[in-house]
Amino acid sequence: IPGRYFKEDVSAAEAREYLRYNYDVEIRGAITENFHPGPAVVREWQEKWAWPYTDPSSGEFHWNSIRYIYDETLLAAFEADRDIHRIVAAEVFGVAPDDVTPDQRARAKTVNFGIVYGMSAFGLSRGLSIDPASAQRFIDAYFESMSGFATVGSTVVVGLEGVSPSILLWRSLTQWLGGMGVIVLSVVVLARVMGRGAAFLFKAEVAGHTITRLKPKIQQTARILWTLYAGFTLAEFLVLWALGMRPFDAINHAMTTLATGGFGTHDASIGYYNSALIETVIMVFIIIGSTNFILHYEVISKRDFRLFLRDPEWRLFMAILTLATAVITLELVLRNVYGNPFHAFRMAAFQVVSMGGTCGYATADFSRWPPASQLILLILMFFGGSAGSTAGAIKIIRVLVLMKVIRLEIHKVLHPKGIMPVRVGKRFLPEESVRSVIVFFATYVFIFIIATVLVT
Repeated sequence: IPGRYFKEDVSAAEAREYLRYNYDVEIRGAITENFHPGPAVVREWQEKWAWPYTDPSSGEFHWNSIRYIYDETLLAAFEADRDIHRIVAAEVFGVAPDDVTPDQRARAKTVNFGIVYGMSAFGLSRGLSIDPASAQRFIDAYFESMSGFATVGSTVVVGLEGVSPSILLWRSLTQWLGGMGVIVLSVVVLARVMGRGAAFLFKAEVAGHTITRLKPKIQQTARILWTLYAGFTLAEFLVLWALGMRPFDAINHAMTTLATGGFGTHDASIGYYNSALIETVIMVFIIIGSTNFILHYEVISKRDFRLFLRDPEWRLFMAILTLATAVITLELVLRNVYGNPFHAFRMAAFQVVSMGGTCGYATADFSRWPPASQLILLILMFFGGSAGSTAGAIKIIRVLVLMKVIRLEIHKVLHPKGIMPVRVGKRFLPEESVRSVIVFFATYVFIFIIATVLVT
């Protein structure tokens, strides 16, 4: 530990000064007073005291500073299941362990659990009796699995080209299963066991303000949806393979595209292939995955592609993608982000479709794009795709209902005695459905704001 994280000659006085700084600024300042030290304060402290330390990770930084200083007391107490919070408080505040106040112990507990356990794998390694490196791998694997089944697309894996093919395939499979939904698959397999509960689970999984049955029995509807899902996946795999993508890459991207998840086999994502044809195919299948699968079934069974144009949700979804692509392309051209207008359109179109379908694929570093373009992509992530699709977010149908509610409220101001129900296509929505959409939207935004504050 000393050779890896500290210089060998760090003194106890220097270490205690660090702990006092940690208490004064990080605990009392950031937590109690929400005060963050300015760069000058941090720089002054670093120039005087921080030279003995390196910072491989914040958790190891704090814990190993204590580990190095109090090797015989704190670690022995930890191994003996003694009150390490009281011991830390006694050292930090310079009092005897028996004289530590409840407030001082609570602050020491904040340091131990918030930093040692919350920001490193140390606590997990102790709990499972494994080394910290294995504990960290477990945390990474758990995060990756959660991201996969939830089709989020966030990843902690770096250097995908060097990862085992079996791991890459499992990542893609988690997204593929999570795309159509493990619950819908369970309805297909365990419908007889679930009984009436299958309908409730199906309704919870197939997001939207209403649920449409293709067949009298809910398991038949779920089976049709999974058949379509598997068929589209196979079709994309064959097309990508025909365009020159390796079979292994093709099957992985086919699964994660239809799931609108975004896991890939290369760190550069789809940009690795630098192929307009591959990007176009993937955009098409992202849109397919972001479209209501019940609408897909109706189009295929009736062999009438005009049903897409008759569906108000699909029309609005395509209109949003088209408008966002045009605006971003225009800004990229005007600001000369890309020298070639066609290249600007190609980059804008793929990023818009990927973000609009909550997929997560990328062919460009849009963090370097103008702020307005980034804002449009963020809004697209909020909207998502159609209800009954594999896309996430609020869903276009709810956005459409909210737009109609706002419009009707304005009309009611002008015509207070008028009776104006909300209508989507040829269907009038009951008040209960409208209310559920408004509650869902409000809850979604509220959770987003709270999560943003917590992360900040």
